[in-house]
Amino acid sequence: MSDYSRLRTPFTSMSFTPDIPSNALGPNEYNSGKNIEADVRTIKKIFGEKQIASVITDMPIFVEGGFRSETSWVYIVATRNSSSQGKWWMITSTGISNITPGVGANPSVYLPGYTEDLNITFSAVGSVFFINDTISNPMYFLPTSNEITVTPDASWNYDVGVTSTRAGFVRNYCSPNVGNILIAGNLTKVIAGTEYNYPTTVRWSQAFANQGYPTTWEPTLSNVANEQEVPVRGPLIDGFFLGGSFFVCSYWDTIVFSPIS
Repeated sequence: MSDYSRLRTPFTSMSFTPDIPSNALGPNEYNSGKNIEADVRTIKKIFGEKQIASVITDMPIFVEGGFRSETSWVYIVATRNSSSQGKWWMITSTGISNITPGVGANPSVYLPGYTEDLNITFSAVGSVFFINDTISNPMYFLPTSNEITVTPDASWNYDVGVTSTRAGFVRNYCSPNVGNILIAGNLTKVIAGTEYNYPTTVRWSQAFANQGYPTTWEPTLSNVANEQEVPVRGPLIDGFFLGGSFFVCSYWDTIVFSPIS
C-alpha cells in the first residue's frame, strides 16, 4: 500500500466576527465582508483608504478599476454620506476628481438612496465604463468625459406609460456575431406613480462598438434590442459573460443566452 500525505487547508483557522475595523482583527479573523483581512499565504491588507480619505470624506461603498486609455489605469469609487446620499470619484496617478452625474452644472450634487448594501454593477468595454446603481437609469463614463452620463429616459424608458425603470444589474455581453450589447435584469417600472417589479425580466440593448455606448434600448426593426421573461425560480441576481454565451442567474437557476445564428 502506498503512503498517504496529510492534506492541510490553506488557512489554518477561521472565525466570523461582527464587522469591526479591519486593523482590529486578529491574524486569522474574518468578518462579514465589509472589512476583510487575511494574514496567510501573502494576502495582506492595503491601507489605501488613508490616501483617499483626505479628499473623499464620505464612506467608500464601491471600488472598481480599468484602463481609460491603453496606458492610463483609473479607479472608480462610489461613496455615501450619513444621509444616504452618494457621489462618484475617479482616482488616477495625478489625483482624485468628482465625476458624479450632473457635477458640471452643480458641484455639490449628490445621488439619493446610496447605502452600504447597494448592489452596484460595473462593466468595462474598451475604455468606456458602464455602471448600474439600481436607482438611476444605467450610466456610462466615456474616455474623454469629466463626469458620468445617465442614460436618457428616451432611450431607456421606452414602455408606454412608464415614467422610470430601474434594473437590478447591468452587464456587458460581447456576442461573437452581434457585437457588444448590455443586458439588464430584475426590472422595476413605475406606472402612474405605482412601482411594479418584474424580477425575472431581462432587457438587452442595441449593439454598439468598442469605445461607444447603446444609443437605444428600444426594440426596432433594425436592431437586436428586446425584453422578455425567463423561466427561473426567484428574482434574477446577476449575469456574466463566458465563452461566447451569457449566463443570467437567479437564486436557484441559471439561464444561458447563446449567440444568435
